Amino acid sequence: MVKNKKIWIIAIVLALTIPELILAFFYYAAAAQDKFENIDKSNFYRSPEDEIYADIAHSGRYLLKGADKDSFRVLNLPHYYYYSNVAADKNNVYCSTKTLQGLDPKSTRLLGNGYLTDGNISYFCSPKGEKQPGFNEFTAVMKSIANVFIKSYEDSSYFYKNVRIDSVNLEPVFDMGFAKDGSTLYYMGEKLDADPKGLKFIKTLNGQKSDYFTDGRSVFLNGVKLDVIYTDEMREVATDLSHETHYLFEPKTGAVFANGHKFSEQAMPFTPIFNEGEPYTYWPIFVGKDGVYFWDKSKPGLEKISNFKPKGKIYRFYSDLFADDESLYFLQNSEEWTRSRHGRQVSARLVGFYRLTSKSELRKIGDVNGGEYGAVFADNNKSYFVGSYYDRFYMKEGVYEIADLSAVEILTRPPHFQGKNLEAKDIYELIKTGALVPASGEEVAISRIEVEKPTIILYITFGIAFIVAIIFGVTKARSAKRDFI
Repeated sequence: MVKNKKIWIIAIVLALTIPELILAFFYYAAAAQDKFENIDKSNFYRSPEDEIYADIAHSGRYLLKGADKDSFRVLNLPHYYYYSNVAADKNNVYCSTKTLQGLDPKSTRLLGNGYLTDGNISYFCSPKGEKQPGFNEFTAVMKSIANVFIKSYEDSSYFYKNVRIDSVNLEPVFDMGFAKDGSTLYYMGEKLDADPKGLKFIKTLNGQKSDYFTDGRSVFLNGVKLDVIYTDEMREVATDLSHETHYLFEPKTGAVFANGHKFSEQAMPFTPIFNEGEPYTYWPIFVGKDGVYFWDKSKPGLEKISNFKPKGKIYRFYSDLFADDESLYFLQNSEEWTRSRHGRQVSARLVGFYRLTSKSELRKIGDVNGGEYGAVFADNNKSYFVGSYYDRFYMKEGVYEIADLSAVEILTRPPHFQGKNLEAKDIYELIKTGALVPASGEEVAISRIEVEKPTIILYITFGIAFIVAIIFGVTKARSAKRDFI
């Protein structure tokens, strides 16, 4: 019993010291790498010891083993807006830290869009770092720490894709990752069965290019052809709060894709329910033919969460307020918390779909600052502020109930009232003082994803790893000082 108590005390102490150790680690790493000299505005650096390092996204700078410091040069194109991660010396050509076998460093040149050639063979070297298969956040942090203190360390949880290509007649087309050789199209170094002449990005609702693209007939994501025929109405309609999942919607058939995964055809057509501007709910939901669904990215997979069927067609009524023939609805975040021996923690996140009020009863009271921040509505019982301002620093919900009716007059004042406009911070003050409270309504559907909880072993390992890393760094610094003296 005493032994177990000691173990728990040690574990708690380590857990409490983790924030301080994290700060110490990043301070040490930043101080060490501040002395590095960037080479030609690239992803390559020269250390104070005149060694060459390559910067790997989210991992830090890694020693480029065997690089010849005297002949080392960065390969770039003058019009490129991004940092080059392709370089050469008298012996090799490099894609970040990887040697591109077979290329003649003397004759190698960049073509563009990530492609390069020496006239005999070609390569694609991605400028974007990707997560290794089986990526784990904790392991990634540990590897980054090891890299700071062990100069010869090579392993990273991120990599830059490189692919050897036999063609030497590549012509960059369209955008990053694309090239053609006659009618043969390449994407990220791989052949793609698509028409090079019809390439275009599918747009988001606000007109930005999405990750989905088409050749005018087929639709692709990350080089994978989707089970859908392109239409001009097709749009990326939403992302989740972390921007990890991208949803493509085809309104003619009601088809939906989440990161390229097609939703059930039996439940089509779908109607997406999502934030109009920047996402503030954790994820969107989708009203299908036979109920309400959401994409559970933790599995991943499509989950049915309700048998609700709208009265007629459901559509966006105003900003983040939705309507069918009878009622008005809205989305809202919530969290489940649990208390354990490690403290109070979020155990699950939820997005609810709620009925707000009768559509026939709702009337518009007025715009908020000319409609810039939203509008005020009322039914026979309550008043509501429905936001259309997408900086969620001030407004974390789409729909608020007006608890203090004096706020109605403040919100609906005309622009330049007494020489002053209403600002977002004024609305935030109404929320902070309780004049505006998150709306409540009748639950229609609830979607839920559990939050992965760190274990006591993770806390202990994390703490020990930091302590060992710092001791190693201090010992190394003292040894270097002795050698210098």
